[in-house]
Amino acid sequence: MKKINLLTSVTACLLLLTLGACNENEDGVIDESGSSSSSDTSSEVIERDEVCNHIYEEPYSDDPYDSRFHIAVCSLCGYQKIVPHQVEDESGVCVHCGATGLNTKGLDYTYNDDGKSYAVASYDMNLNANELYIPATYNGLPVTAINTDLAVREGTSVFASESNVSYLQLVSLPESITTINAYAFNGCRSLEYIYLPDSLESIGRNAFTNCYSLLFITIPEGVSSIPNRCFAYCYSLQSIELPTTIDSIEALAFAGDYALASINFHSGLQSIGESAFDTCSALTSLSFGPGLKEIGTNAFENCYAIKSVTLPDGLEVIGESAFYNCYALESIVIPEGVKELSDFAFMDCYNLREISLPSTLTSIGWQTFRQCISLTSIDIPDSVDTIGTYCFTACYSLTSIRLPDGLTHVGEYCFSTCMALKEVYVPVSVVSISNYVFEYCYSLTDVYYGGSASDWYAISYGPGNDLFLSATVHYNSYK
Repeated sequence: MKKINLLTSVTACLLLLTLGACNENEDGVIDESGSSSSSDTSSEVIERDEVCNHIYEEPYSDDPYDSRFHIAVCSLCGYQKIVPHQVEDESGVCVHCGATGLNTKGLDYTYNDDGKSYAVASYDMNLNANELYIPATYNGLPVTAINTDLAVREGTSVFASESNVSYLQLVSLPESITTINAYAFNGCRSLEYIYLPDSLESIGRNAFTNCYSLLFITIPEGVSSIPNRCFAYCYSLQSIELPTTIDSIEALAFAGDYALASINFHSGLQSIGESAFDTCSALTSLSFGPGLKEIGTNAFENCYAIKSVTLPDGLEVIGESAFYNCYALESIVIPEGVKELSDFAFMDCYNLREISLPSTLTSIGWQTFRQCISLTSIDIPDSVDTIGTYCFTACYSLTSIRLPDGLTHVGEYCFSTCMALKEVYVPVSVVSISNYVFEYCYSLTDVYYGGSASDWYAISYGPGNDLFLSATVHYNSYK
C-alpha cells in the first residue's frame, strides 16, 4: 500500500498560492488580488470580512507539485483555492482534467428524506484504498449528504468503527454535498486531507473527531457553526481557515489539537464555547473581530504558547478559566463593556506582566489572577465592588495594590503570598478584611488609608493579617 505524501505536495502548493497572492506593483504597493495592480483594473478588492460569490472559471490549472490537485482562481476577486480531482459519477473520471481510474468503490448509498437525493451511508473499510472520490450523482440523483440519521443517532462513523478503520488519506467531496452529518469521519486516523466543497452548508458534531493525521482544513462560506467536538483531537491539524459566515464555535470544537498554530477569526463570530480550544498548545496569538460577545468557560485553557491576545470592543463575557494555564501570555487589555472577570480566568498565567481593566468592570472572581507570578502592578477601577477569594494569591512580583473606592469587603487569602507587596491603598469604604488576606506578605511596610484612626480601628479583621496590621498606616492618605 503506497502512502501519499500530502504534507509536502499540498502544503507546497499552499505556500505557492500565498506567495502568489501578494505581489508588488510598479509603485511598490502590495496587491493582494494575486496579480500586479494597475490603474485600469476593473475588479474591486474584496476586504477580509466581505463575502465574494466566487466564480471559478474552467479549466483549472494543474498543481505543479501534485497531479491530483488543481488551482482554481476566482474571476471576481482573484482568490485561489486548491481543488483535488472531482468526479460526476462512479465512472471515476475527473470533471476538471479528464483523469481516469479515480477510486469511487466501496460506497453504499441511501435515499434522503426527500426521496430525490442520496446520502453516503457506509464504506467498505476492507478495500485498503488511500484515496476516495465521492461522486456527485448516484443513479442519476445528486449525492448531498455524508452519513444517515440512523447512524447519527447511534453515533456511528461512515469510515471507521471500533474494530476497523479505513486507510483513506485523501477524500474529495463533490460540489453537490450540502451536509456532513455527525460522526461522518470520526476516527479516520489516516486521513490527511479532505476537500470541503463550496456547496457545503452544515457540519455535524464529532464529524472529524480523532482524525489524528488531518493536516489542515478550509471551511467554505455558508457554514455558520463549528459544532461540538467537530475537530477535537486532530493532533496533526496545523491550520484552519474559517469562513466569514461562522457565528459560533461550540464546546470542545478544536480541543486537543496540539499542532494547531493558525486560525482566523472574522467579525461575524459571536461566541466561543466551553473548552473550544483547550490544549491547543501551538497557538501563539489571538485576534478577534468586533462581533465577539462571549468567550466561554475553559475556552483557551492550557494554550501554553499564547503570548498575545487582542480582545474586541463589545466583548461582554470572559468565562471561568478562559485563559487558565496560558503560561506565555504577557499582556492583555480587557475592553470596555466587560462587567465580570470569572473565576480562574487568568490563573497560572506565569508571564502575565500587564493587564488593563475597563471602567465597566464590577466583579473579579475567585482565584482570577492566582499565581500570575510576573504581575508587578494592576490598576483596579473604582467600579469594582467585589474581589474574590484567593484572587491575587501568589502574585510574587506584585509590589503595590490600590483597592477600589467603594469596596467594602476583601475576600479570604486575596493577597496571600504576595511576597514583594510593599504598599496597599485602602479606601474608607472597607469595613472588613477577611482571614489571611495578607498572609506571607513579608515586604509589606506601608498602608495608605482613606479615613481616620478611629475609622481604621473600626474595620473588622480576620486572623492571619499580622503583617498587614504591623505595617505603618498613613491616615487620610488614600488616593
